[in-house]
Amino acid sequence: MTIKHIAAVSLTLILSLSSTVAMSAVNEVPLTDVEKIVISVNEAQVNVVGNPQGKSFRLTLSEGAQEEFLIEKRDKQIRLVLKNQGSKEELGKFSNKKRTIELSGPSIPLEIHLFEGQINLTKWSKDALAHVQKGKVILKENSGAVTAHVQKGDVQALDHQGKLTIDSYSANTLVRNLNGDLNLENFSGDSTIDKAKGALSLNQSQGNLKVTASSGSINFEIGKAQMQSSGFAGRVEGQTQDGAVTITMGSESDVRVRSQTGKVTVSAAGTGAYVNVATVEGDIFGPNYMKVSRDASGKSLRGRLRGDAQKGNISVRSQEGAIVIR
Repeated sequence: MTIKHIAAVSLTLILSLSSTVAMSAVNEVPLTDVEKIVISVNEAQVNVVGNPQGKSFRLTLSEGAQEEFLIEKRDKQIRLVLKNQGSKEELGKFSNKKRTIELSGPSIPLEIHLFEGQINLTKWSKDALAHVQKGKVILKENSGAVTAHVQKGDVQALDHQGKLTIDSYSANTLVRNLNGDLNLENFSGDSTIDKAKGALSLNQSQGNLKVTASSGSINFEIGKAQMQSSGFAGRVEGQTQDGAVTITMGSESDVRVRSQTGKVTVSAAGTGAYVNVATVEGDIFGPNYMKVSRDASGKSLRGRLRGDAQKGNISVRSQEGAIVIR
């Protein structure tokens, strides 16, 4: 589901809710008969902290939030929405009043939708969706399956356990200390993945994509983005159109890359990896003890790099892009 579709769904939910409960600065909501929490407002800072020992949900609203939002409980859901829904265009108009929403309690499925603002989600152990059109999503020490949608802004995911999905149009993204699978789509902006363990599916059209000190598998697809992988232990596989790909192999790594015009550089000195690379119209540069072959189909380089371990494989195919083996 795209960000645009999610916004439309959020608006439909807002327009259809009823059964208002009393609202004060601090609201204690019993756990009984509650299966999901939905927060869908225009602009706010939302701070959510999981508390497995909690016996109720505590929902605290700043003065500005009290004036403009209301709490509803319906169909086994707690919902925080706008008092005056108005039109879709009016939802994007903000006043200068500060709106802060604080939520703590035991983890249950959670959805947060903002047009603008910041979501801080910490120590949540159930599935969660954090959606911001313009702003920030900061995830810390969560262990459920979390999805973050950001149209424009920043995303940080730190010390996450479990599946993580990040979908953005233009966001600076940082994922650090991940133990689980990652699905990242970022049209532009810079993306950094550091100390991740799992299956990493990475798709980026522009900007910079960097993976460091990680393990598992990488499956990447880039357009004009610049992709760097350093010290990755596991399989690195993907394709590039115009963007440069630079890979420094880790222990027991396998590399398989396809390129149209982007330059592919693989550093594997001392690994003893087997090399099998070819290009139709580009150039190939390798160690001086290995010979580049030429025939009617293009250029190729095959053989084993020097090294005691003799582990790993390097396979690169390009149409026009240069291939460099170090």
